Amino acid sequence: MPRIRAMLSVNHGGQDIAGPGAAPLRCVYVRHEPFGPTYITDVNGVIRDKDGNEGIDSLTTSADITIICQNSVARVLDGTDVLQRCPVIPTFTIRRPAGGGRATATVRATQPFINHFRLLNQIFAAYHLVWRQFEPFLSAGDFPLGRSNDLETTRNQAKRIEFMFPSPVNVMSGLLSAFGITSPLPRIMSITDPIGTGDWPRVYVETDPPEFRLFAGSGAMANGNRLGLTLVPSELAHALHFSLLTRAQRATIRNDYLGFILTQLANGLPATHGIAVPTTPMVAFIEALDHLSTRLSESVRSRRTTFPTAPPEAGRYVIDDLRNRVPGVTRVGRLTIDDSGPQRRIEARPAAGLTLNGSIDEGAIFGGLFLGMPLQAGGLKPIVEAVLESRKINFGQFRTWFNNNRPNLSAELDDVVATWGL
Repeated sequence: MPRIRAMLSVNHGGQDIAGPGAAPLRCVYVRHEPFGPTYITDVNGVIRDKDGNEGIDSLTTSADITIICQNSVARVLDGTDVLQRCPVIPTFTIRRPAGGGRATATVRATQPFINHFRLLNQIFAAYHLVWRQFEPFLSAGDFPLGRSNDLETTRNQAKRIEFMFPSPVNVMSGLLSAFGITSPLPRIMSITDPIGTGDWPRVYVETDPPEFRLFAGSGAMANGNRLGLTLVPSELAHALHFSLLTRAQRATIRNDYLGFILTQLANGLPATHGIAVPTTPMVAFIEALDHLSTRLSESVRSRRTTFPTAPPEAGRYVIDDLRNRVPGVTRVGRLTIDDSGPQRRIEARPAAGLTLNGSIDEGAIFGGLFLGMPLQAGGLKPIVEAVLESRKINFGQFRTWFNNNRPNLSAELDDVVATWGL
């Protein structure tokens, strides 16, 4: 059967590598109407079938497709829809160019759900630029939660990550405020529920404003990319991490985090976490991955002007962070030289003037595991992969696992524990 070759893109409004304009709609599901089958775009936005072959089967010179707001990483839901459905762009007609070649189509700013599709592309970018270089996601490729041979079956599998936009909790708060009613719920920023409503992680995404990390950012990088687009890398870190855990572990995380928030509010304290802010062993451990993801994402985006087909290596990131070269982030560590032994050693120590709180401080765990250990263990990759492989949810649990499973690096971990007060 003849095929129509086509590439899809989205007018992203500057929320992508390479500045304003249109970017490929990456790894997004597309259904050929009226009866299927389901196709998917690749990293370059080119429509392919389940076997990776380019093009849509069509007996005519055109094909009607539905573009689904779901990619190989996550499904986006419409928070204003009481049925919580996934947005689609229906009856998008692709026509074979008269002279042959590849057709192009763009989801433009005037079309419904444009921000949902912008969010969708950011999700894939955060996965591709940060997490895909680490196992088990390196082996998983485009599909971090696995896939079957059939794309429609994969799209509808029970185990999936969802992003709800805008967050319905905040939508309700806004509606109540419009009628002069005080909401019983505090206005919250974007959060990740480890269980969600479908038993797997769901991210609730607040709008810009009051969020500024989704589309607005905090200025421009030297290469023209937006600075401070850290919401998606931040929350996707949690969603991917939680997807590796058992349901019992995810329930424990949900209960512990809720307990932390309620305790803070009961004591008249802000229900927030941060570097140099004491929380709980569990909150601190999982939020350390948040800092890694956002910083690595900003580091890559500050260096690149084109989207890489293959995920970039994180080799230089640790030194960049320690030298305070990652734009827009709080400095946590500094490089030091240890000449006390027979061989000179480069080490990472807490930044001058920064008071950390041990294993209940995400800054201490982030600095120790993701700045200190990579300098002693041969890079960032083996440490991140150890954290993911361990399936642990606080530093004490992880340390026991690491000593049992990486005994050749136990002494190095002990040094980091002493240096960062863990």
